[in-house]
Amino acid sequence: PTPGSKSRGSVVVTSYATGLNSPRGLAFGPDGDLYVAEAGTGGPLVPLGTADCPTDINIYSPYTAGYSGRVLRLRPDVSKQTVADRLPSMTDAYGGNYGPTDLAFVKGTLYVLIEMGGCSHGLPDSDAAILRINPDGSTTQVANLSAWLAANPPHFIKDTNPATTDLEPGGVFHSMINYRNELYVVETNRGMLVKVNPATGAIGLAYDMSRDDAEHNPIVTTQHRGKFYVGTFGEDGEIQALLEARG
Repeated sequence: PTPGSKSRGSVVVTSYATGLNSPRGLAFGPDGDLYVAEAGTGGPLVPLGTADCPTDINIYSPYTAGYSGRVLRLRPDVSKQTVADRLPSMTDAYGGNYGPTDLAFVKGTLYVLIEMGGCSHGLPDSDAAILRINPDGSTTQVANLSAWLAANPPHFIKDTNPATTDLEPGGVFHSMINYRNELYVVETNRGMLVKVNPATGAIGLAYDMSRDDAEHNPIVTTQHRGKFYVGTFGEDGEIQALLEARG
């Protein structure tokens, strides 16, 4: 075993990188380096507390926010390089951090998924979205996922009472993969699999899991041979499961 490693029977577990701020999604790039989405540590921004920008929206309120999210590149010697920084980052009332949550490469270009956002999180100019990371480290919004969700509600929503619900006004987009040069994103609150064309920004519904009048809370997705597999939280007494839908 190398220094800092721990043996688990025949498996050796080694710390690869430390000092990260809420690391989330990982992706290996065409260069072979490992890219990491850091959700960040939020910041001092707060909602306005108005009817259009409420402070209390669900059981995780109130939120604070800032631009402490970033994307890091880990080289083979484990040195760190900031690829993009000052990305939206939010912190809930219990200390949970949200922001850059997943990464995917499409034709050599890196895209980052921003999980949540909007005025109710203290970020009126930053909705849940997919951003393209440009060669100079700047970002360009490819798809405003919150705006699309507002115009395309799911078949079924269980609870909209701010005092009891975990529903987010702008959605919770948590997992993103590349399939045939399009990005597929899981929305956790409403149980939706969303498809985004990164070249045009077009957004469409791939599958609505709430069509059976139930809340499934998908959290992660992958695909194999044209079938999508979605892992759920297993709320409401439902057995945690992998649900299958053809692409």
